[in-house]
Amino acid sequence: MSSVRYYDWIAHFGRRTPDKIAAIDLASERRLSYAQFDARISRLATHLRDALKVARGDRVAVLALNTTDTLEVQFACGRIGAVFLPLNTRLTVPELQYIVGDASPKVMIHDTDLAEVALHGRQSSATFRQRCCSAPAAPTKRRSRRQSRSSSFEDVTPR
Repeated sequence: MSSVRYYDWIAHFGRRTPDKIAAIDLASERRLSYAQFDARISRLATHLRDALKVARGDRVAVLALNTTDTLEVQFACGRIGAVFLPLNTRLTVPELQYIVGDASPKVMIHDTDLAEVALHGRQSSATFRQRCCSAPAAPTKRRSRRQSRSSSFEDVTPR
């Protein structure tokens, strides 16, 4: 069986063009350069691996809206060889319970506003050991910069 090589284009562009904008979070209007994005992904990958004991092949479920934070989880999972398991925020609790029960993620990361749904969704998985929490889910209308939400993984990953 041949293995698929993982190409980390965030790290690549973090070295080649560190000051170029990599992502803009439309909800918070936060702009991340490739160097900033790469550093945040590295911190999260290290936290998942060392503090939460996520290993190659483990599943990391994410119940969150589409923000740059979700991309950070996806790339962090790729760096440590974990399986990124995005969960649809529009699913009902029984549907989420079925998916979580079937997939048996080791960790679930969720928006604060979706904490109750995440708590009910994880009850079907006996192997589920950890629960992380990010910042509040982004509202549907844009906020001003002064009202923008904080960097969500700041409370999950130590600096």
